[in-house]
Amino acid sequence: MQASRRLHKLLPLLAARGGGAAAGSAGVLLEPIPAAGARYLSSRYGHADGDADRPAEGRRHRDGGGERRHGGGRRFPRMHGWEAPIDTPRTLQDYEKLVLGLARRRRAYLIRDVLDEMLLNGMRPNRFILSTGLFYCMKTRKLGDAMFFFEEMKRRGIAPDAAAYSNAISACGRAGYLGKAVELKDEMLAAGLPMTHNIRLALLHSFAESGSIKGTREWFDEIVASGRPADEFAFAGLANCYRHIAPRAVPKDAEQQLLEVLQQFKEARVAWDAQRAAAAASEGQHEEEHGGLELEEGEEQQQDGAPTKDGRPFSPQLVVHNAVLNSLVELGRHEAAKALFASMAAQGPAPDHTSYANIVRSHLNQAVGRHHQPQGAQLTALLNQRVKGADLSADYAAVLEEEPHLKAALEATEAAEAARGGAAQPAAAQVEQAAEEEEEVAAVAGGSSAELAGGEDEEAYVGPPLEDEASSSDSSSSSSDSDSESSDEEAAAAASAASKAAAGGERRRTQRGGREGAPTPASFKGMSAAELRAYVRSRSTHRARSRLRFVIFKEHTDVDAWYEALHLFQEVLDRGMQWGPDITFSMVKAALDMQATGLEDSLAVAHAVLDHFERQGLFIGVEQGTELLQLAVRRDVGDLSVAHRIYDRMATVQRIPKTAAIFKYMRAVAQREPHAHERLMALCSRILSDPDRSNKVAAMKSEAFKRKQLLVNELQQEKSGEQ
Repeated sequence: MQASRRLHKLLPLLAARGGGAAAGSAGVLLEPIPAAGARYLSSRYGHADGDADRPAEGRRHRDGGGERRHGGGRRFPRMHGWEAPIDTPRTLQDYEKLVLGLARRRRAYLIRDVLDEMLLNGMRPNRFILSTGLFYCMKTRKLGDAMFFFEEMKRRGIAPDAAAYSNAISACGRAGYLGKAVELKDEMLAAGLPMTHNIRLALLHSFAESGSIKGTREWFDEIVASGRPADEFAFAGLANCYRHIAPRAVPKDAEQQLLEVLQQFKEARVAWDAQRAAAAASEGQHEEEHGGLELEEGEEQQQDGAPTKDGRPFSPQLVVHNAVLNSLVELGRHEAAKALFASMAAQGPAPDHTSYANIVRSHLNQAVGRHHQPQGAQLTALLNQRVKGADLSADYAAVLEEEPHLKAALEATEAAEAARGGAAQPAAAQVEQAAEEEEEVAAVAGGSSAELAGGEDEEAYVGPPLEDEASSSDSSSSSSDSDSESSDEEAAAAASAASKAAAGGERRRTQRGGREGAPTPASFKGMSAAELRAYVRSRSTHRARSRLRFVIFKEHTDVDAWYEALHLFQEVLDRGMQWGPDITFSMVKAALDMQATGLEDSLAVAHAVLDHFERQGLFIGVEQGTELLQLAVRRDVGDLSVAHRIYDRMATVQRIPKTAAIFKYMRAVAQREPHAHERLMALCSRILSDPDRSNKVAAMKSEAFKRKQLLVNELQQEKSGEQ
């Protein structure tokens, strides 16, 4: 029954999108990633079932024949010039063409729905359908779906061949499951299958993804010992291994080792070319086509200069050069990366868009000081030292200015206590007391891991991502998952404390870092003047830490590297190269960081990059867009124009950011643009519509509901005043 609910969605989706072209972009895919189809289905047919890789469950459409088994298939879209018959039973060849069309449109995860339909129609999937699903899910890094097709082959009595084992091993290696990859190799050998060149390459890359130099070297030597020269993909895997090594385990001479790998490839390439020329002269055209080497069954050799799938000529030298360049960038060897890129531009091979993406990312890392910023305990100690001697009076006043309801509640409470004979302590004295009390500072600094990762009190995450950012081989986009997780929990804890304060009239400390929760305007009425002042002191201390963190960040920035990155980016545009979300994400992220440090016109750069990106008919996905939104709402960035643009663009194409990012965005708008009632109401409604029932999201919903009620009351008062 669950399978039958998904069947009606497959073909209507493709037909509605014109066979893979996104609506509104004249046949150009807006986001060529597999998750786009699932989110489109979720928005069109119903709520997602919790699996981001699978289409959402939705309504049944009986008019399209979604559940018919007798005498007729549904309408197929046009695929590669082929139009399926209407109201005729589907054949196995029809399903094969459908599977191939989905795979080539990078919708391989939908092949599982085709299998469900085949079962309902009493048909058995053959080796071609299962192998196609396995291969393309491996290419798109969908380990769960890839292993489903692999196990389905064995369950249906289709013995996996060497190519199937190679794809399964590659899928496990790309996902970081090295142990499973080795188990599959042992299983293959036990089944009596031979060890092929592709399987050796798959194992080499699996060890490279895990950062094991020893294992990668062993399989590299195994390839050489097998009698076949190591090709460009073997050398590229050897170079990629260095960027996956743990920071503490990176060899001191890693830069020299990478350059040696490149030199070894050049020498091996010269010998290989000489061997091919000799074989072609002595044995004729056949040997020339196969490079003087006997290829394994099902293996194809890429010829130099032959066009690739995207139309660019294939260059083995460029494969290895880009792998070495990428590893140098990830290791922070900026000068070596610059020298290698300059040699490529002068001596060849000519840099392509991947080369430019790598060198631009290297300059951006140098500009924001990614590999030079103090980390962990060093940063904690440095911040604690500076906070103890800092003047917090300006931060104290800024907190009261940002929260007029808090200021009014504090003044009213102090006035009431003064009328009753209580002594209202001046704000300046409270600031001095906060600076002298080391225990309070230590309590606020206790949750250093959350604070330094970007945790915040009332607004959004303040401070650039200072920890190392993880990158993948196919994307230069950086990840700040630790930023997001810690700041999400901090925001949730603050909202939870607000809910408790509003209900019981008392303020509680959160368990992470000992920091106090952030009360809502309604909860201020139940707090004494001493409690309010203590809350403002806590807020001002945290604000000072955020401000000082940016001071430290600015001390390690390199403005010259930033302008050099802009020059290279302009060169990419002048050459008319195709580039995707990776460069856009890196450029916008760095522009926001540079704007936070006070560098003028950085926001203009972010808008210019987004302008060109949108003209290509592309947009940033949910994960990257969520991180950019969190960076754009930081207090030190100031202007919310980039945040507005990112959110509006994502909402237009139904790529909604995560609720935690929307929550911070809502707070930033409430503080900096309090009169934007329409936008605030929309953000509150968006947060309240999240089906997630976890405690973290529930606390955010509670504050969003209270803020929405406050907005409704203000609008009603304005209307009554006008009348």
